[in-house]
Amino acid sequence: EPAGQKETQDLDELEFDFHPGAKEPQESTALDDLELDLEFDLDGQEANRKEDRPDLDNFELDLDLETETTSQNQMTQRTEPHQKGIASSSLASASIQSPDDEETAEASEISRDNSKKNTGIRFLLLIILLLLLMAAGVFGAILYAQKNNISLPFIGSPTATARPEFQDPGNLRITPTGVSHSFLTHESAGRLLVIAGNIRNEYPQPRRHVQLRARLFAGEEAVATRMIYAGNTLPEIELTRMSIATIEKELNKQDGDRNLNQSIPSGKEIPFMFLFSDLPQGLSGFEIDVLRSLPASQQ
Repeated sequence: EPAGQKETQDLDELEFDFHPGAKEPQESTALDDLELDLEFDLDGQEANRKEDRPDLDNFELDLDLETETTSQNQMTQRTEPHQKGIASSSLASASIQSPDDEETAEASEISRDNSKKNTGIRFLLLIILLLLLMAAGVFGAILYAQKNNISLPFIGSPTATARPEFQDPGNLRITPTGVSHSFLTHESAGRLLVIAGNIRNEYPQPRRHVQLRARLFAGEEAVATRMIYAGNTLPEIELTRMSIATIEKELNKQDGDRNLNQSIPSGKEIPFMFLFSDLPQGLSGFEIDVLRSLPASQQ
């Protein structure tokens, strides 16, 4: 037992060396400092863990969002090929619409149809208006060219409108004046009607060979007509004794007695005379009118 005694002796020496109230060795102070440092380190690591926690949370949130986005893209990629294979009209026809949506679509389609019709009508009216304006412009240009004798290349030289030239027969300014009538009794022909008067030349130049006409009326109907040249008269005695044929010949001389009807100056008058025999029943009136005359200078 010498070894056991030696260990007991060592313990006794240790116990002998330990005294209560004695100062602790410096190693205990170092241990305390180490424990305090450990506590500070633990607290710092805990704080760092708390500070790093939000980053971890954010990382988890970002990871969740990326996962969700990836799943949505996958869904989109799965559905896009199907949608690309379907035409737009097929999509419209395949979609389920409510009755209100169908009515709205029909109303919209009707509105578009009406709009197209109105646009077509307005376009047609615009074309008609333009054509009318063009026609009016061409017509106005033609009238202006014809009025001013302007030659148009697509029409040619303007031609004057053919108008019948009015020819004065020479009776417009020869006026009967002082017309009267009387009845005579012829030796063989019986009752005669004599109509006498004058004609006045109102032309600015001399006139010649003035011819007149007399018509007898019974009611509204002309029953007898005579034509003579002015400038011829007979006295009453000759009218009752000469033959009717001779009287008519004397009253119808073209140049008149003493060439009175050869040249009638402007403003001058010469006499005339008519003789009617075989008078009709119911005689109501007569009418005298100038038929023609010629300028005195014209042969």
